[in-house]
Amino acid sequence: MAIGIGGSSAAEAILRLQSTRDQATPIGIDEHRSRLTKLRGLMASNGIDAFYLDATTSLRYFTGLICYPSERLHGAIITAKDLAYVCPFFEEEKIKAGMVVDGGFVLWQEHEDPTVAVANWLLKVAANPVLALDSQ
Repeated sequence: MAIGIGGSSAAEAILRLQSTRDQATPIGIDEHRSRLTKLRGLMASNGIDAFYLDATTSLRYFTGLICYPSERLHGAIITAKDLAYVCPFFEEEKIKAGMVVDGGFVLWQEHEDPTVAVANWLLKVAANPVLALDSQ
């Protein structure tokens, strides 16, 4: 009578496993662009003018930017044509250094309200823009 799959126990099968870590390749710019293209298609088919990604894994998935939540607004806004990173003025260079996909910026000074900066930028996209938010 056979034991487990292939005639061995689970412990024996685990011992035969070999790492394939050296075969992994980083996600490249073309994959991020493909993801953005697909997102933009979904936005168009659902009547969405802009999509806001906060500092979550979704931001990394679509743009490659690794950014962690903080007390200051960080993220990106995606429209049919544009990608704009959202961050305080003094963090622009840090975000540029971590960018995989090029984009513009929505910046504000520390004494300003970042939501006003985002709203003003969105009003350049459409008079009454429909904004979707990342649910993560």
